Amino acid sequence: VFNIVMNAGGKFTILAHKLSKEDKEKLEEIKKWVNNEFMEVNFLATKFVIKSIDFGADKFKLGKFSEVYKDLALAFEEGKLRFIPEFNQFEDYLKRTKKGVCEVCGIVPSDGVCEFCKKFEEIGSNLVKGEYINFDLNSLFSINISDKPKKLHYGFKKHPIKRVANVVPVFNKEEVNAKKYKLIDSKEVDAREGMVKSFYHIAVDGLKEENEEFYGRKYLAVLKADIDNLGKIFICGFREEETFSRILYLSRMIDYFFTTVLIEYAKNKNIYTVFAGGDDLFLIGHYEDIVDVYEFVIRKFRDYTKNDDLHLSASIKLFRPNVPVHLVAEFAEEELDRAKKSGKDSVSIFDVVYKNNEFSEFLEFREFFEELYEKLKKVNSGSSFMYRFYDFIEMAYNLKNGKDLLKNSRWVYMMRYLIEKNFEIKKNDKHAKTKEEIKKMLYLLKAMIEKDDVKLILPLNLFMYSIRKY
Repeated sequence: VFNIVMNAGGKFTILAHKLSKEDKEKLEEIKKWVNNEFMEVNFLATKFVIKSIDFGADKFKLGKFSEVYKDLALAFEEGKLRFIPEFNQFEDYLKRTKKGVCEVCGIVPSDGVCEFCKKFEEIGSNLVKGEYINFDLNSLFSINISDKPKKLHYGFKKHPIKRVANVVPVFNKEEVNAKKYKLIDSKEVDAREGMVKSFYHIAVDGLKEENEEFYGRKYLAVLKADIDNLGKIFICGFREEETFSRILYLSRMIDYFFTTVLIEYAKNKNIYTVFAGGDDLFLIGHYEDIVDVYEFVIRKFRDYTKNDDLHLSASIKLFRPNVPVHLVAEFAEEELDRAKKSGKDSVSIFDVVYKNNEFSEFLEFREFFEELYEKLKKVNSGSSFMYRFYDFIEMAYNLKNGKDLLKNSRWVYMMRYLIEKNFEIKKNDKHAKTKEEIKKMLYLLKAMIEKDDVKLILPLNLFMYSIRKY
């Protein structure tokens, strides 16, 4: 008899009867078998750890169960750090890698793409096509997707009791012959109804067509996020009101948010779900969709939890579709650490860290730049003028941080001169009203730069990217 307390994000917690000596030996056998499989795939860069602790019925009393979670967390962390002496994962490694390593994962010895990466590509391509996930328990990687369960395999229909966060963008009938796909400078230009979109297709999907021309940038973005201090919340967040049922409910409701509430919103976006569940989130998609989804996550999670102590930290990293995802994931992880070190409840984007409430607020300033740009066009000015804002923002930031005071203190006078010179209102000036409106907006922007400096990079970048012409 057992109860699955949590099963998400590559982790599981099970409440069961006290394990016998035979049970523990069996668990050790399973652990060794799984790690043997991982050793073949990535030389134990991924390690399987399983730990159990014993406790009595008294721990189910009010306010006691968090002690169990604390002891389990300590045992688990010890297991993660422990060296596994029975494995020599680098035996003959130099000899085996004489012909090189896999050009995809960069780990497995191979003179091209390794068998595991080929298998993962096959699974990923077929995941949206079949109804059943079939696998053989004799191997972790004997997985295939089909319309029917296969004999001698364990077949599970893709509507399990455990919610699976699986969003993969595919072509619909109207998109197949879209003109914007001609902008793809890659061989991956094939598009058929029901076919999974490549990163190259997603990158151009965000472009906007106007007068038979396209505007925007062919960028993707990675979103990595997790809930801050969740382990601490499980261990001591309920105080005297903590019970096993509350911990169980919290775990499942958080998982429900990422696997159902979020995915329901994201399924109509150009987004791939790498994983979403437990307290972790890793999405790849067009950068505008990623920004939109994270804004939704901030707003909806706050409303969902009704608790200011439950919040997320995240990073959003933009990249071109030809950049290896594993590299971008590493950069995104570094930026996520940076966001957490800034005080958590934060997101890093464009190398700037924002508190989550700031992120939503500064996104709204995009409309300010859009309105300003439309007015500038009326007086034969435009994007070239707006690029000057980047200089003023950088100088204001450097000045605030004590860098090159004489040089950077000039930005205030430079901006004022630029405003007065370019928008001087002369007699019988047909653009007098528009120029007056522009001047008011620019002096307001000057005050915003003095107050917020680099925080304005978020709305300014998003707007300037959107008007770039192809």
